[in-house]
Amino acid sequence: SFTGPTSYNKIGIEAFSGCASLSQFTNFPNLEVGEAALKDCSSLSYFDFGSNITGIGDEAFENCTSFTGDLTLPISIIDVGVGAFKNCGIDGELDISGCISLTTIKQASFRDCNFTNELVLPDSVTSIKDSAFKNDGFTGSLILKSGINEIRKSSFEACRNIKKVYVDFDTNVFTSSNAFLDVGSDVGGACIYTNQRDYYNYVSAAGGDWLFQGLPICRGGAFDSRVYRESDDFILKSISTDIPNGWYTTTITNVYLDIGSSATSIASNAFIGNFS
Repeated sequence: SFTGPTSYNKIGIEAFSGCASLSQFTNFPNLEVGEAALKDCSSLSYFDFGSNITGIGDEAFENCTSFTGDLTLPISIIDVGVGAFKNCGIDGELDISGCISLTTIKQASFRDCNFTNELVLPDSVTSIKDSAFKNDGFTGSLILKSGINEIRKSSFEACRNIKKVYVDFDTNVFTSSNAFLDVGSDVGGACIYTNQRDYYNYVSAAGGDWLFQGLPICRGGAFDSRVYRESDDFILKSISTDIPNGWYTTTITNVYLDIGSSATSIASNAFIGNFS
């Protein structure tokens, strides 16, 4: 184990990289962790992040496979580097919800971990980069907040135990292919809880629902319970807004409409497709 003086404020690049017998790091209240500082420390099971740490460098804890239990990052965190916790043995909860200055989840930052909780991102996050949470063990729900403007390739791919994805952001979000591929596949498939009108616009703008890899809308959605999709049926219940041109263009087996009294029009070509 390593216990340092409180005056230390940084672990340098690759400072302890490959120290396979190092098991604990304590007493660093104001620390910044440099690139690959503890990479491949396969016996590291505890690290004292303190309450004032601001940065965790690229690959800082990559392959620290004994780093088990919960991972809670303090409010002071501003940056978590590329691959910072990739392939760690963390098998408890990931809590970054209090990191109010964290704006970007970088490439593979938390990839290939065994987290067991639902994932709640802080309101400050605007960008989720490639493979940020790929192949993680999150259970329950994924909650995406309104400030997000991009979700990059494979960011949540193969998170097979997520059951519900809560989406509450604007229609100008840039989403790359495979961002949600294979999400929920071990629990019977995930579904989307979303703002009704926003989801319409996503589908319309993209020419299909590839943005969410075909995840259906959950029955009784938290943001709007009026729309859901099950199997090959698409069901619209109590539509309160006009249905835009070219809204849905994919082949669907059955369409059920229950249009509310406040809707005034269905635009031409709103349901281009082949319906049986």
